[in-house]
Amino acid sequence: MKLSGTKTGSINQYNGLGDQLYDIAGARPTLDLNFAGKQSLNDQTTGKSLVTHTRASNATYVGGDGLIRNAVTNLLTYSEEFDDSNWSGNAITVTADAIEAPDGTLTAEKVEGVNTVSSYLFDQVSSASTNTTYTFSFWIKSIDGSSGTWGVNHYNGSGHNRTTVPVTGEWNRVSVQFSNFSSVINNIYIADNRESLADLTEAYIWGAQLEESSTVGEYVKTTSTKNSAPRFDHDPETGESLGLLVEESRTNLILRSEEFTNSAWTKSNTTASVNAATAPDGTTTAEKIVETTATSEHNVRQDTTSQSAGTYTMSMFAKAGERSIIQFVSTGVLGGYRANFDLSNGTLGSVDSQLTASIVSAGNGWYRCVVTATSSTSGTLRAQWNIVTSSTAARVESYTGDGTSGVYLWGAQLEAGSFPTSYIRTEGSTVTRAADIASISGNDFGTFNLVEYS
Repeated sequence: MKLSGTKTGSINQYNGLGDQLYDIAGARPTLDLNFAGKQSLNDQTTGKSLVTHTRASNATYVGGDGLIRNAVTNLLTYSEEFDDSNWSGNAITVTADAIEAPDGTLTAEKVEGVNTVSSYLFDQVSSASTNTTYTFSFWIKSIDGSSGTWGVNHYNGSGHNRTTVPVTGEWNRVSVQFSNFSSVINNIYIADNRESLADLTEAYIWGAQLEESSTVGEYVKTTSTKNSAPRFDHDPETGESLGLLVEESRTNLILRSEEFTNSAWTKSNTTASVNAATAPDGTTTAEKIVETTATSEHNVRQDTTSQSAGTYTMSMFAKAGERSIIQFVSTGVLGGYRANFDLSNGTLGSVDSQLTASIVSAGNGWYRCVVTATSSTSGTLRAQWNIVTSSTAARVESYTGDGTSGVYLWGAQLEAGSFPTSYIRTEGSTVTRAADIASISGNDFGTFNLVEYS
């Protein structure tokens, strides 16, 4: 989706190529929405945001390198409001809006009392995963221009991981990596001196962020919920910037979307090998599905029960191996149909008229194979993908396998809707990507509407 405008006030022209709106006098750009070109929601002159964007979940997009990336998501709430009740503490005084923050707004806060042995200030994070590296960051500046240290900490319910970060008389973004997160309790301490870590008595702080990454990402402001950065999508083959990606909420109903060796997937006359190839996200997580020597159909499949009647879209990232044709097979409430995909040249084969299918390059020999179907009754939906021998193969083709040939699969998705959306990774449960909420407000140009065009 892209953004365009309707004329009110001084705005009277929209340039669809440049995404710019012009005023009446001299065709001067008054509102530059060239997201594809600048890949930012901020005005390039003032640095202030032109569009307010929020999304209360992580989401993926295609980066300029053609790989599927995760948008930066800040898991902390009230990232600039340390006087909020969500931030708990002891022997700490917080003065709100005490000084200009690094972004030029009067939102940085003064924190005092960190040199007492009992002082601390923390936020509790519940949406965290074990065996995952997180980076905690924030901006800090000393009150009087002096240099020193500041204590930070992660407590996972059973142990503390305390450390210090440097403080100077200038704003600095400091960061610490933690990897011992618990699935139950995780307290992130932006100030902790219970073991006399810090030698400064007070400081200005701003912009706290906790992200699932081993490096520091762009800062994402939060209030009452976690928030994720806007996504600027790209063509996976050419790297061309496609602009701001705005999507509705969707849920991936498939479990273990990248783990075909898992028991969530039933395999008929196939085996799966883990970490067999580089996936569309650049990690070595793609799995190879290999046919057995049986004379029968060869597939992997997963059922999702108790789904309502309606339209659903199934998708799979696939890459040719010794075999180059895969087939989506519909069953049950979706009817008995098939759609064939040729992975050697990225084209559709035979597709039954009751299904809508497409195949789109995902770069590096990968294709996203997509099928949309409608059920008139509720029931079990099956995502079934067969290896077949030709682009015109009949539904559930039976053939004698050689025990070594196969295809590469990654990123299965089943979602309610008439078209596919960005990939949603799942593990042991379904995952919902929240909707992107983008808005523009102000009096300079009156009403501005968000519309979709192609």
